[in-house]
Amino acid sequence: MNAILSHPQITKLREQRKDLLRRLTDVVGELQHLKDHILPDLVNEYDRHFRVLEIALQKKTLETAELTRREELFYIKLSRGEKLTPKMIEVVNTMVDREFERVKKRLRETFDMTDEEREQAANKRMEVHNESEFASMYRSIVKKLHPDASAESATFEKYWHSAQEAYQSRNMRELQTIHDMICEAEEDDTFANTPFANVSSAEKYLEGEILRLESRLRNEERRLREIVNNPPYTLRELMKSPTWIESECNNIKAQIAAKDRDGKRAQAFLASIHADSAAWGNAEKPQDIKAQEEFANDFMQNTYFNNR
Repeated sequence: MNAILSHPQITKLREQRKDLLRRLTDVVGELQHLKDHILPDLVNEYDRHFRVLEIALQKKTLETAELTRREELFYIKLSRGEKLTPKMIEVVNTMVDREFERVKKRLRETFDMTDEEREQAANKRMEVHNESEFASMYRSIVKKLHPDASAESATFEKYWHSAQEAYQSRNMRELQTIHDMICEAEEDDTFANTPFANVSSAEKYLEGEILRLESRLRNEERRLREIVNNPPYTLRELMKSPTWIESECNNIKAQIAAKDRDGKRAQAFLASIHADSAAWGNAEKPQDIKAQEEFANDFMQNTYFNNR
């Protein structure tokens, strides 16, 4: 085994792995600092000035997009000289409703739910593909961090809370990152005590580890870039200026007004395609299910996708 550990290629790969772990630790440490000490104040400051307006803009944008989508589909049919029958109106409305349902759901989660409700919804969408691996990683982290087993209080304070959050939210990626960082020495000892058959098998193991760590490092660097290259972080200096804040509020209000004008135009068009407004809300439902399916399929093939 000593011959394998001292092999030049194995030594090189082990150093490469350690370097990746150091870089990963630095990036995640910076992320942790931003999330714990910088972003909360910035988010609160941004929300204080813009949250109400941002919510109004998002809702108005969605409302207008839905209206203009209906307008678009009806206009295509009209431009082709087709008659908008009650059956056609019902099919169009049903498809647009389905198209926008998911977006509406996410918008409700973003703006209308409490933090607890939003977390529960996120947990339902999140799946851990290998439960035994997830549990094993968590046990390793607890063993390494728990005050009864470790005297490194700084490490405990730095990672314990994040590890608990990752476990509770079933966040495999976050737990894997914490595991990579705090279990580095243990992993290296494990490698040194693993009875690899030859240099080739040890090399293959380390190359796999390196690929995995490179992937994790790219992901964490991407997360860091997303924070530092987007609001509210990019606005931290501008938010100190009352003049800029007023200007930005006026800009958002102007966007809301523009969306509102587009929505009203679409509403006017939709109203104009049927003289009797009752026909819109009381469209006759086709009784023949097969005929309805054929009609919907034809609409989807010839209008909904091909003429988007």
